[in-house]
Amino acid sequence: MPIPQLNFRHIPSLREEIEVVDLTDLRLREAVEHCPSQPHRISFFSLIFFEGGEGNHMIDFANIPFRQGTVISLQKGQVNAFDFASMPTGKALVFTQAYIENVMTNMRLPEFSPLHLVSNHTPSLQLNHNDLSRFLVLLSQIDAELKAKNSDPLIVMYLFSALTLFHKRFEHQYDAASLTASQRRIFSRFSSLLEKNCNVSRDANWYAEQLSTTYKTLNQVVKKSTELSAKQMIDAYTVIEMKRRLALTQVTSKELAYDFNFDDQSNFIKYFKKLTGNTPHAFRQQYLKTYGPACE
Repeated sequence: MPIPQLNFRHIPSLREEIEVVDLTDLRLREAVEHCPSQPHRISFFSLIFFEGGEGNHMIDFANIPFRQGTVISLQKGQVNAFDFASMPTGKALVFTQAYIENVMTNMRLPEFSPLHLVSNHTPSLQLNHNDLSRFLVLLSQIDAELKAKNSDPLIVMYLFSALTLFHKRFEHQYDAASLTASQRRIFSRFSSLLEKNCNVSRDANWYAEQLSTTYKTLNQVVKKSTELSAKQMIDAYTVIEMKRRLALTQVTSKELAYDFNFDDQSNFIKYFKKLTGNTPHAFRQQYLKTYGPACE
């Protein structure tokens, strides 16, 4: 069974890879298109603003509590599941990697680095009523401009830039803004390379060679961005990917060992247990007990 994945599907009349989605509309889609309340993987970024309701939003197998004023940020590739039990209200801003890159060539934008790999990073923040209202105004303006007959992509970009910079102000996270332009390029290329090759190599030196840089330089850039060493970031991303596949597919430990280039199954199990404290089988059983089978 393939990993359930939700891809970006923008409004047909729009060419921009960005959309504002009402959470009530998303909940009503559940019976028609996919089941967002069941674990699924996304191929885009998202900022979710809760105006009402309370519960727990699952992100990569951790429950993140939300209530009125909570903002949750999702990274491309993460597994998540909505909690619609309290029928929460609010808005979700969804946008693709291509849109981020397009905006960054035109104006200032904060770095969308994989900070979810940092152990003490939290993907949520809590806003008071006034600050939440300011975000909702920006979301409303983005939505209105996207739907306007004479929609101007540059106006949408300015509004998006303002919203993400405003969001950055409230986040308690490591600041990648101190990176130089050259370091940003290295970190961005490393993140992309890791995403595509975590099943090929777990050797930081290999990644440095692919990037035509030194291990020392790569390690300094990654540490400056995330406070993780290059090896720690590689392991953190790799084990999350392993968890996703264990949770959302029927793959066996033997197959995963082969897929992730381990010499044998026992070495794979040792690696997984060292990083998570559980065997792959124990993790899968706990996941199924907590969330049940994934949606098709």
